[in-house]
Amino acid sequence: METTLQSENIKQAAKIFEKNSDMIRVAIRSQVNDKSIIDDIFQSLFVSLCHSPIPSDIENVEGYLRRAVRNDVIDTAIKRKYRRAREQRYSLMYSVRIRYYSPEDMAAMSDVMQYIFEVIETELPAYEAKALIQKFRYDKDDAEAARIMGITKRSFSHYLCTGLRKARYYILQNNSSHNINPQNVDNNNIA
Repeated sequence: METTLQSENIKQAAKIFEKNSDMIRVAIRSQVNDKSIIDDIFQSLFVSLCHSPIPSDIENVEGYLRRAVRNDVIDTAIKRKYRRAREQRYSLMYSVRIRYYSPEDMAAMSDVMQYIFEVIETELPAYEAKALIQKFRYDKDDAEAARIMGITKRSFSHYLCTGLRKARYYILQNNSSHNINPQNVDNNNIA
């Protein structure tokens, strides 16, 4: 029953489009600035007429179609606007921000990083130190680092989190004796 109803809707939409396709295209062209979306709006109007056909009590089919075109153009513009906004937010979230350091900053950061890795290697238990070194010195992702260490990814995450907490605590306790300025540490190198 439902497929016959759908096929009737498709036949009715095809007849309407066969009779009014030129008028529909002109109506779409007159309302859009971007000519590349004319066919998309034309097709979406056909699909919408297949899903919900023109009611039988409508006398002015052309007026109904013009209004439907206007609504589809508005919907398309809104969707494109929100899509562009989402893409911009996404690109801002994941774009690489390059910070240019002076040679003095680079030298200070190098000294700080060397000290941090010394703390990691000497003060932490072996697996926690290995997890931090794999992650931050060798820039391995969690799955790859876990495979190299011969442990599960969950265990690796545990060692990583525990090691970070212990390293931060130790460094904060001994910060004054080594004159570490937290602003000199790049968050991408050690979390």
